[in-house]
Amino acid sequence: MAGTFYLGRRSVPSYYELYSEEKAQRELLEQRVLELTSENERLKADLQGGRSTAEEQEALNKREQELDRREKLLDKREDELIAATVDFEEKVRDFYEIMETTREEVEQAKQIKIDYEDTKELLSQTLKEKNNQKNWFNILLVFLLISALPLLFYILKLRYLETKYRPFIEILKDKLSNSSVSVDDVKTLTNTFLQLADTDKSQNALKSGSTTSG
Repeated sequence: MAGTFYLGRRSVPSYYELYSEEKAQRELLEQRVLELTSENERLKADLQGGRSTAEEQEALNKREQELDRREKLLDKREDELIAATVDFEEKVRDFYEIMETTREEVEQAKQIKIDYEDTKELLSQTLKEKNNQKNWFNILLVFLLISALPLLFYILKLRYLETKYRPFIEILKDKLSNSSVSVDDVKTLTNTFLQLADTDKSQNALKSGSTTSG
């Protein structure tokens, strides 16, 4: 090998060889340092990426939880919306039922008004006819009363005469029923009765004449 000195049987390397070997080892070491540095940077990057991934995973978990919460809230609101829709539909049905009932009631009210007007007209006609009948009945009643006055006076007169002459009639009945009474007594009593009746007729005639002349 060039640059090698021999001392007896033992060879000694030259400075150039030592420098070359040292330089080669240094270059290897530098290359290794670069590799290690690069690997360290890569590990740091991986570690940083791992941390970022963990943070992102945590954020993702939080977002997932928030999304789940919002989905539950959305489901709740959807249920409330369905319930409100059902309630609204029921209210709409109730409203239409009320409208239908109101329409029927309005129709019934119109019919009742028509029936009332007809009944009122019929009642008015009936009252007119009744008043006419009542007038005719009053006229007939007055006519009957006027026609019945002579009969009433005659009946009153008969009652008056019956009351006045009842004692004589009773005496006459007793006389006739008694066989011991003579015919003369009966004649006397009868004549007395007839004279009294003639006296009453004369007095009545005088009263009638004085009333007429007055």
